[in-house]
Amino acid sequence: MGHDVKVIDYRPSYLATYEPKFGWRQVVSRHIGTLRKRWNTYSYWRRIYEGYMTFKEREMIMTPPVLTPEEFEKVSIQFDCIVVGSDQIWNPNFNGNDTVWFGGHSSPNIKMIAYGASAGNPSNLMKIYDLTNKLNRFSAISVREPELSIALSKYVDSCFIQNVLDPSLLADNSVWEKWIEPIEKGDYILTYQARESNDVFRIAESLAEQLKCSGIIPVDFYGNVEALGYKSRITSPSEFISLVKNARCVVTTSFHGTAFSIILGTPFYTIRLNDGADNRSAGLLESLGLLSRMIDYTDTPTFSKVEFDKTNSKLTLLRASSLEFLTSSLV
Repeated sequence: MGHDVKVIDYRPSYLATYEPKFGWRQVVSRHIGTLRKRWNTYSYWRRIYEGYMTFKEREMIMTPPVLTPEEFEKVSIQFDCIVVGSDQIWNPNFNGNDTVWFGGHSSPNIKMIAYGASAGNPSNLMKIYDLTNKLNRFSAISVREPELSIALSKYVDSCFIQNVLDPSLLADNSVWEKWIEPIEKGDYILTYQARESNDVFRIAESLAEQLKCSGIIPVDFYGNVEALGYKSRITSPSEFISLVKNARCVVTTSFHGTAFSIILGTPFYTIRLNDGADNRSAGLLESLGLLSRMIDYTDTPTFSKVEFDKTNSKLTLLRASSLEFLTSSLV
């Protein structure tokens, strides 16, 4: 869009993942019999960490690490506009009660925009924060879920709250395609849990049998993966994109597992767990005419393809509306 962009590398202590380390203290200060297990655990998390750090360094223009709100304030003065977003930034369970996510610790001369903000249960947000004071710091606000825009509208005088796409859906396929390559031999079902459920693997096994796939590849770290006899695949973000694209089918309890299946045109089933956290995926699927791809955790689906041509037409319209929000907000 013609703007010079940097990502503020904000790493508050309540949120940051720290670099896994294994030094001489771990060798000499603990029982030698556990050394192999501890080394394997370290190696496992080290490969995950390096995959993400390498991707970030190669693909993103970052500021130096920003560790505290005070450091954020110093870094922020170089910008004309700061866009905050999106996943769970206003959820009190995750955001450390940090005012940075509400435009705090930034100069009043800097334009603040919220893109695709989400907050979990809106009622929790309204109980904890003085929203009138916090939200009116923004010159433009958009949120991801319709129920959140309704809940927040009464607190905002400065602007209209718009519903927009999750940022992963804002980018067209050309952004993602550069990372796609065949990194796995044979046909497979991909599983991706954002909430743990053994039924994900029961359904995946059924689909693998129907599609004559050689195996199931999980790409999350829940305990049921190993307990059920599977092994999590360690992936960088780019490898995750490739694995989703090349899967015969994705079985997921994750909003972003659903979103990337749609983006990459991979058949999928989103599992409804009826735990109060299904609304994000259901709302997306309903807006794209794909609600039939959400199935109850007790179901055993007969595999069917997805008519992505119809989906893409609807996605194009929603994407145009979301881009218009950014275009007008950045004027």
